[in-house]
Amino acid sequence: MLVAFALIVSAAQPTTTYAQVGNSIVRCLSGCNSPGPNNPPAPPDLTRSFVLDQVAAQGEFYVLTSDGRKLVGQNAAQVPINYGARLLAGPSGRVRVTLPDDSIFTMGPGTEFVLDTFVYDPATSAGSVLADITKGVFRLVTGKVARNGPDNMRIKVPVGGTGIRGTDVEFSVSPDGSGYIKLFSGSVELTPYDSPRSIILAPGQMITYENFTRIHGPMPIR
Repeated sequence: MLVAFALIVSAAQPTTTYAQVGNSIVRCLSGCNSPGPNNPPAPPDLTRSFVLDQVAAQGEFYVLTSDGRKLVGQNAAQVPINYGARLLAGPSGRVRVTLPDDSIFTMGPGTEFVLDTFVYDPATSAGSVLADITKGVFRLVTGKVARNGPDNMRIKVPVGGTGIRGTDVEFSVSPDGSGYIKLFSGSVELTPYDSPRSIILAPGQMITYENFTRIHGPMPIR
């Protein structure tokens, strides 16, 4: 049975106000007056609290929070999740996560990844996404954040970090440090951890890697 629910992700942010001193805008920790002619409102900031548009799960799926809680089923939809939480699909699990910028993460059985950062301004589509794939098969169709530039969305795999733009891409990661990256559309740039040389994939290409270091390709998808 396919179960769909909303997953709340929240990072507590301090309240910040600003006041005008001479020709300067200064940040106040407390005691600032309400915004007015001499106390302009705070500059806009990217949101760091959001509700995921959709999490659809079939089979086992749960979340491990950064403070050690295990959230299963509807609990994962009702409890705020701080950044650094792990999303895990069990041996029979299949999960699709849609972020507010319309990025879609699809997790196959046994997949585990950490959503380190999601920052998004819906008014401008500016923001950043950082995720770390620990194991499993993970497919990503990017949304608005990645369209602004490959540095805005980065996915980490055992051999390096990937910059992604306008992309449909699949990652496979095994515990022994082997895996692959397959690009179906868009562009992906892999920057290996042990080399300044970047590897750029074109649609229809893939790379394989092993032992956390050795990279083969690009080559046609097989």
